[in-house]
Amino acid sequence: ASANLTLRQVPLNTVLGGAMIVNKPERTVLFLLSILAISICFSAYGTPQIPDELTVDGKVVSIHQSPLPPDVISEINQDHVAQCSANWRGYRAFWTLVDDKLLLDKIEIKPCRNPETIAADSVCTDCSYPIESYWYNGVLTYETGEWWGNKVRLNNGGYAIEDYRFEVMVIEISGGLVTRKYKQVQTYEK
Repeated sequence: ASANLTLRQVPLNTVLGGAMIVNKPERTVLFLLSILAISICFSAYGTPQIPDELTVDGKVVSIHQSPLPPDVISEINQDHVAQCSANWRGYRAFWTLVDDKLLLDKIEIKPCRNPETIAADSVCTDCSYPIESYWYNGVLTYETGEWWGNKVRLNNGGYAIEDYRFEVMVIEISGGLVTRKYKQVQTYEK
């Protein structure tokens, strides 16, 4: 059994409870504009962010994890506002793996223009670079260069995420020391 609904046309200027009731043609236009706005938001690409750098086995690679302690990140963000949309964090850190130890080589603020290295004592008292990152427990990953599928390069130098797979090196770290390294294939589907 189907129910019959009768919609009553209400004049555009009718107000009920302080809110204007919009008749069907205007409601349709508002609905279509809302759908258009939402679809534009979901298809928009953000500015690719400037990643931290890791030197491993003499090769410089980009990592998208941030091994810095949260209190250091808060202090940097408090003192140094992001200078461009490609670096909302306001800093860029440079790391090295030496003898299975993760070392912090330097931290730069304003990485988009005129980078400045901040003092090592912003990380620890009475220390100098390179700093052993004893605080870090986590995983670092970087791309090895093996790609399969659709990787679309954008005009701004970044990449759009399409359906693709790529190989990454995974480095597990505990207390700043490497505990395990292995390769893994990651998949992104649109």
